[in-house]
Amino acid sequence: MDWNRLNGWIQLGANIGIVAGLVLVWMQINQNSELARASLFSEHQNGWMEIDQSLQSENFAQVLQKAIEEPENLSTSEMLEMRGYIYAHMDQFARTLVLYQLGVFKNDPTETIGEAVADVFGNRYSQVWWTENRANWNPELVKIIDDRLLEIASDSELQNLNRIRARINSPSN
Repeated sequence: MDWNRLNGWIQLGANIGIVAGLVLVWMQINQNSELARASLFSEHQNGWMEIDQSLQSENFAQVLQKAIEEPENLSTSEMLEMRGYIYAHMDQFARTLVLYQLGVFKNDPTETIGEAVADVFGNRYSQVWWTENRANWNPELVKIIDDRLLEIASDSELQNLNRIRARINSPSN
């Protein structure tokens, strides 16, 4: 038996094992890096959402009602509350989109975001706010929101509430 030849095969096997081990370590570091990025982004967005939500008072339902029914009568402080409400949702939309792009979320964010857009932007105040502020957001997110806004009326939330009210008041219920 040729010991030099055997030793060469053993060294080749060891080198292949080392390379395979390095590839596995690299893959694990890359995966951990992506998860760390997702976690950091999530924490960052949570901080912004807490700030935005702190702008909403205990009587926010009344502010939202006014934004839906008579947005022209919102006071400046009520408009600031609405801004916090919209920003909280926008931050969540942005978070959803980034987590999808990082591969953390598998479902297309267009559906998730699109469903919530009708709730947030289903009133004239929020739609006017969007017109004034849309340039400040990620273009991909802007497209998702703009596409959904083409499908909803500026009073869609009021229409929805009126339908619910009518059903509650109908004798067949």
